[in-house]
Amino acid sequence: MIIKRQRQTKVYIMIGCPGAGKSTWVKRNLGPSTKVVSRDIIRHKLGITSGPEEKYLGTKEEEAKVTLEERRMIGELAGRGKSFVIDDTNLNPIFLKDLLSWLHYLGCYCIGVLVESSWRDIKGRRQGQIPEEALRSLWVKSKKVDLSDFDETIRVSERQFSKRTDYSTLDPKTEYWARWRRQNDKNLRSDIKSIDRDTKTLEAAAGNTLAARPKSEIRMRKRALREQGNNRKLNRILG
Repeated sequence: MIIKRQRQTKVYIMIGCPGAGKSTWVKRNLGPSTKVVSRDIIRHKLGITSGPEEKYLGTKEEEAKVTLEERRMIGELAGRGKSFVIDDTNLNPIFLKDLLSWLHYLGCYCIGVLVESSWRDIKGRRQGQIPEEALRSLWVKSKKVDLSDFDETIRVSERQFSKRTDYSTLDPKTEYWARWRRQNDKNLRSDIKSIDRDTKTLEAAAGNTLAARPKSEIRMRKRALREQGNNRKLNRILG
C-alpha cells in the first residue's frame, strides 16, 4: 500500500502503446524545457541502438543496464525538485508498481498520463518496426492499466491531439473539466441526453397541467425543472 502525501517534485509517467502519441503529448503540453527520461534514449546512449528513434528490446543483460541508468537519472532529477517526464510504454504492471513505489519513496508526486489510441492507428504507425503479435499484446495491456496508485491521472484520447491544451491543469471543479468530460465520455454523453429528455418531458407536462395558470407561473415552474436537470448533469459530470 502506497501512502500518498504532499510532494513537491511532479513526475509525469507516460503510459500507452508504441505509436499512441505519448511523445507528441509531452511536446505539446509540457514544453521543450521539461526533462525527459526514456529507455529508447538510454539504449542509444549506452550504444545498444543506433539512434533514439530505433525500436528495439535488448537482451536481459542489456535491459538491466538500461534500468540501472534510468533509475540513476530519475534519482538525480528527483533530487533537483524540478518536474520531469518518464516517456516509456510502462505497460508492465510489476515494473510500473515498482517504479511508483520508488518514486513515492523519493518524495515525488506521480501523474499518470494514459494515452489511448485505436488498434488501427497503432498498427499503421508501427508496422514493420515492431512484430504485430507483440504490438497487439501491448495494445491489449493498455486497456487494462491499473491507475489506482497514481496521485493524479490524465486520460488522453486520439481526438485531443488537435488541441494545444495543458491537460495537467484540468480540475474536477472547473467548467472546462465538465466540458472535457462531456466531449470524451460516451457513457456520460448518453446519460446527459437522457436527463435532457426527462427534463423536456417534465416541462411539457408542467405546461399542460398549468395551462389555466398565469404564463409567469408556467415559466417559473419550467425554469425550476431546468435547474434541477442542470444540477443532475453537473453531479453526474463531477461524480
